[in-house]
Amino acid sequence: MAGKITAILAAASLAAVPAAAQAHRADHGKGHAAPHAHARKPRPVPYEFSGVVKSVDAQAQTVTLTVRQANRGGRSFRRQDVTFDLSHARLVVRDVNHDGSRDLGDVAAGDRAVVLALLPRDTTYSAGTTYVARGAVFTHPRHARPQPPSGGGANGGGYQDPFAGDS
Repeated sequence: MAGKITAILAAASLAAVPAAAQAHRADHGKGHAAPHAHARKPRPVPYEFSGVVKSVDAQAQTVTLTVRQANRGGRSFRRQDVTFDLSHARLVVRDVNHDGSRDLGDVAAGDRAVVLALLPRDTTYSAGTTYVARGAVFTHPRHARPQPPSGGGANGGGYQDPFAGDS
C-alpha cells in the first residue's frame, strides 16, 4: 500500500511541474514584454581610414582627410574627402611647431594620417557629413624619413634616401 501511495504522489508531482511551467509562461507574456520584443541598439564597429590630410580647422577641431585606404567596413570612403571631428579623440602627433603641446596645431595639410572611428555597422560615405573619430595618428613627412648617417660610413658617405622622389 505504501508503494502505491508513493507512486501516486510521484505521478502527481510530475504532472504538476509542466502545469506550473505553462502557468509561468502564460503569466510572463501578460505583465512583462517578451525578451525578444526589446530592440537592441546595434553596437558600433571600428572603421580605420588612412590617407593624406587635406585641411585642418584647429578651432572646430576637425580634419579633412583624403582617404587612400580603409578597412573592410569603410570601402565606400576610399578616394573621398572625409571630415572627422577630433574634439574627443586621442591624438598622436609630434610637436612640430615646438609650442610644448601636441594638438591639431601640429597637423598640416600633406601630413599622413590614420584615423579610427566607431560607426554603426554598414555606414556608407555621405558627402558633407562629419564623422566622430576616437583616435588619430599623424605623421609629418619631414619626420617620417630617416636621417642620413653622420660620418663616412662603409659606403663612403654615399647615402641615398630610399624615400627620395615619392610624395
